Amino acid sequence: MPSTAPPRIAGKAVLGSRLTAAARWGVPPTTVTWQWLRDGRPVPGATSSTYTPTVADLGTRLTVRATARKADYAPATVTSTPTTPVAKAPATTRVKLSRSAARYGAKVRATVTVEVPAGTPSGTVTLRAGGKKIATARPQVSGTRATATFTLPALKAGTHHLTATAAASSTVAASTSPSSTLKITRAKAKV
Repeated sequence: MPSTAPPRIAGKAVLGSRLTAAARWGVPPTTVTWQWLRDGRPVPGATSSTYTPTVADLGTRLTVRATARKADYAPATVTSTPTTPVAKAPATTRVKLSRSAARYGAKVRATVTVEVPAGTPSGTVTLRAGGKKIATARPQVSGTRATATFTLPALKAGTHHLTATAAASSTVAASTSPSSTLKITRAKAKV
């Protein structure tokens, strides 16, 4: 049974990101069976045209093998070219301030959340103001979400741009949040 080309894999080889395989055949098959392979070895249970890389796949290359069958034809098996090595899951990091404006000396909290599609976002979180590190903490992790809360030190009057960086973990890539703006005004003079 002729195939016009090896299967093609669409998607990025990233932990938690779905890959989709497709193959073209010279004669439309009655059935097509699939098997995903990790560094050339079959992945148990990965027998559909889609596959989502797991922690076990990190750093390996994935291929997919398709076998087509049709009456009066010999079965045909074709294998895709390998993916790039499966990368750590990307993270989305955000900073939320308890207020966007405050007087000097007033308490302001910054809550940092790190969310991932897969893996464990357990990397240290560093909070910066204008690029200068002001605090570091280990986040509280619940599944694929991590949270760290900071009470900001007294910042001088003016506009401050706060960002948070979550360090990489064994399964998640490092990430940096967009900046959040905090305006500090001078305290009222005592009369």
